Amino acid sequence: FARTENKRLYDRLDGGLVKLVEAGEAVDIFAEELREKKIIVDAKSKEVTEMIAMIKERSADAASKQEYAAQKEVQLTEELAIIKVEKKEAEDALAEAEPALEEAAEALNQLKKEDITEVKQFSNPPVAVISVMQMVLELKPSGTENPAEGWKAAKLMLNDPQFINKLKNYPKDNMKESQVKKVQKIMNKKEADPKKKLTEENLKRVSNAATGLFKWCSAILNYYGVAK
Repeated sequence: FARTENKRLYDRLDGGLVKLVEAGEAVDIFAEELREKKIIVDAKSKEVTEMIAMIKERSADAASKQEYAAQKEVQLTEELAIIKVEKKEAEDALAEAEPALEEAAEALNQLKKEDITEVKQFSNPPVAVISVMQMVLELKPSGTENPAEGWKAAKLMLNDPQFINKLKNYPKDNMKESQVKKVQKIMNKKEADPKKKLTEENLKRVSNAATGLFKWCSAILNYYGVAK
């Protein structure tokens, strides 16, 4: 009986040991599987982290671009408003300058060839005529006139068969302030004798051509004053 009991206990113990060994092997296998899965999880975790970082970067970039676009839209709106105002001012200035241009054109249309010939034939021209011709020289209708040569340069300018056409097509938008000031200085020169002052009324008594050229110079200066 004792032997039988001992055998039963042995078998039971042996069975328990076998199960412990099997359990240990199962634990090792499970641990290996966990290590393999951990490697996969770590890789996926890194991938997800990188993806999140990339999404954040793209989101920040998109937000920055959106903010820039909004700023540009505001800037463009402001610039368009300024352009609109400037366009209106330019249109108003042009409308105001048109009468001066029409006046200049009319002054030239009234000039006759014989009027120009009359001025050229002056051997000792009146001071008023010299002053008016000096004004025209300062404005340089051909662009090559030399105002420093005075009456000599004036006669050369009058001999140009295209003289009147050059005045009609004068590049009025390219006038320099220095030219305008020189013409104004001549025009506004003070005279003790009122009859010597440069005015249309005084010039009419001396020369039709000088009168017409004076009116043209005055109109061109009026245009400059409005358009500048």
